[in-house]
Amino acid sequence: DHKTTVEEISLLWYRAVRDPGHKRIFCLVNPEKLPYQVCVEAFEEMDRILTGTTDYQLVIVCSNDHKEERLSFIMEHLQLSHRDASAVIAKDVVVREYLKHHMSQNEAFGKQLFASEVDIEKCTVRVIRSKRTGMGKSLYVKTLTKHLKKKVKKQVAYPLCVTISVHGPDVDFDVVMDCLQKHSNP
Repeated sequence: DHKTTVEEISLLWYRAVRDPGHKRIFCLVNPEKLPYQVCVEAFEEMDRILTGTTDYQLVIVCSNDHKEERLSFIMEHLQLSHRDASAVIAKDVVVREYLKHHMSQNEAFGKQLFASEVDIEKCTVRVIRSKRTGMGKSLYVKTLTKHLKKKVKKQVAYPLCVTISVHGPDVDFDVVMDCLQKHSNP
């Protein structure tokens, strides 16, 4: 986001390094969308914070759009400053398979039921999208929700399905997170 500050990104770097047990993966997505000066300062700060540290889990996801002028700066900077890091440039299909593997619920936890029970690939997260209207996105979501309601035997205090409509190429993640938090299980 063009409104993201160097301080916010620095906090991400600090959280990655100071994560207790280093069990969480911290992620910066689309840094090429940052203003150039923010990008430069953020990656200089990353060098300062991460120097001498190898015990962290950090993923930087960049667009594969080579027209982005900052993308080459970011890739060069990562390659020059972290030659010993295990940087992986993955194709879309590899990323999809990785996410599918880690977002799948293959075993039941006691009597707890997950929405993955009704997903065709047993994924706990599903994004339904299309560039065109009238392709059956809403119908697909309603059908999955209906199947989930059949599996849930008791009344729950939170919705089984949260739909967030996104129109256009720009997504305000704060609005998405506010909506998800409003519907989260306390």
